[in-house]
Amino acid sequence: TWCPECRQLRRYAWRNERTLYKATCGSCKKSIFSTYPASGEFTVFCHDCYFGDSWDATSYGREYDFNRTFFEQAAEVMRAVPQLNLWHMNSINSPYSNITKDAKDCYLSYSIVASEEAFYCKNVDKSRQMFDCLNMMECERCYWGMFGVQNYDVSYSVFSRSCMDCAFIFDCVNSRHCFMSANLRNREYVFYGKQLTKEQ
Repeated sequence: TWCPECRQLRRYAWRNERTLYKATCGSCKKSIFSTYPASGEFTVFCHDCYFGDSWDATSYGREYDFNRTFFEQAAEVMRAVPQLNLWHMNSINSPYSNITKDAKDCYLSYSIVASEEAFYCKNVDKSRQMFDCLNMMECERCYWGMFGVQNYDVSYSVFSRSCMDCAFIFDCVNSRHCFMSANLRNREYVFYGKQLTKEQ
C-alpha cells in the first residue's frame, strides 16, 4: 500500500546516517556534529561524554505504569535518555562521517570500516584513498567505483574485481590497463573492447 518514495522515507527514518547537523553536547557543551537536529527533542552527547562516567544511566529509570500503553512509556524513556551524536568506533579525524569503525581521515562518508582517506563514500571496507565509491572492499586509489573488490587505481567501474589501472569498465576480473570495456577476464591492454599490444 506504500509507494516507493514513501517506503524509502521510512527506511531513511529508521537510520539517519547521511544528514548531519551542528549541535552542542548536552554534557560538556562543546560544538559537535550530530544526526539529530538541535531543534529536536533528544539530548545529544558527544562520543567522550556518552561513553564516559559523567552521567548515571540509572537516573532515567522509572516505574512501569500499567494504566498506560507500553509504547507510550517507551517513547518517553527514549526521549529522556541522551543519544550518541555519531556512531564512531576508534575513528580518527573523521568528524563529518557516520557509522565508522577504525576509520581515519574520512569526509562525508558513511558505513566505513578499517579504511583511510575515504571521501563521499558509502559501504567501503579495508580500503584507502577512495573517492565517490559505493560498496567497495580492499581497494586503493579508486574513483567512482561500485561493487568492487581488490581494485587498484581504477576509475568508473561497476562489478569489477582484482583490476588495476583501468577506467570505464563493467564486470571485469583480473584485468590490467583496460579502458571502456566490459566482461573481461584476465586481460590486458583492451581499448573499447578491442585487444591491443602494449605498444599500441
